[in-house]
Amino acid sequence: MFLTTALAFATVIFQEPQAQDQGPAKLENPVHAAFKKSLTTYREAAALHMVGSLEIHVNPAAFGSEEAELMKIGTLTSTVKWAKPHYGSLGVKGTIDFMGFEQKIDVESMGLKDGVYILDHDAKIIDGPHPVEDVSDPAIDLEPFRSFMMGKTEVPEGLTQLDTKEGMSGWSWTTIEGQVECWMKGGIPVSMKIEMKDGDTVMQRMQFSFAKVDLLKEVEAETYLGKLPEGYESFTEEMVESEAGDINDGLLSIGSEAPNVTFTDMNDQEVNLESLEGKTVLMNFWFYH
Repeated sequence: MFLTTALAFATVIFQEPQAQDQGPAKLENPVHAAFKKSLTTYREAAALHMVGSLEIHVNPAAFGSEEAELMKIGTLTSTVKWAKPHYGSLGVKGTIDFMGFEQKIDVESMGLKDGVYILDHDAKIIDGPHPVEDVSDPAIDLEPFRSFMMGKTEVPEGLTQLDTKEGMSGWSWTTIEGQVECWMKGGIPVSMKIEMKDGDTVMQRMQFSFAKVDLLKEVEAETYLGKLPEGYESFTEEMVESEAGDINDGLLSIGSEAPNVTFTDMNDQEVNLESLEGKTVLMNFWFYH
């Protein structure tokens, strides 16, 4: 999710505006007009070089905890070297530490002529190619916002202008799934906050901070083409289906006797299933990725 959010920002927003059928002339919302103006420098650039960081916070209440405060679970670094229309690379590195589980992240997106590839360097897997327009974030529907950035539609509903601070112009876009807040200075992005909500409760927050942003006016796009690494396994839907089939083949049949598994209980003590014979046992299996 973290990569797709960043990828949506770096690749889909950073597109050549497409011609629109304007139809009858109409008065433009002043907030929308100001937003378009603030993006002029960004959208006219031929290439983007960027270094930044991404802080990730989650709400423990979403996982059954009584703790209601957002908890920081990691900071990832990101590097972008991208040219229009979709040539270049975007890398995300770091470690997520959540509820005692650490997950290393070393993922890179790479734009080639036939689409965008996702590379998981830790697992040595390549996923793709994906059409740029298919890149999205499953946690929040950015499509109306992305569609505007690509010049296909007008600015989406829910956009408001924030009070100027420290010479920066700020914008907030609210949907039923959450909120996106972006700050720009001189047409260059400075920070972006994305919050996913359940009603009024913030369940997850991602805070991007851009330490260095360079916009280039003229580049040779093909010089940004990367080369897919050798020795990586190609990830396909067929692989998922075959692996799922192998797993299902090993499942216990309904009504069969459970094996005498050993596990750690809530008091950090090892317990085996056999020792609970005669008691009612509810086993909750879950997977964290």
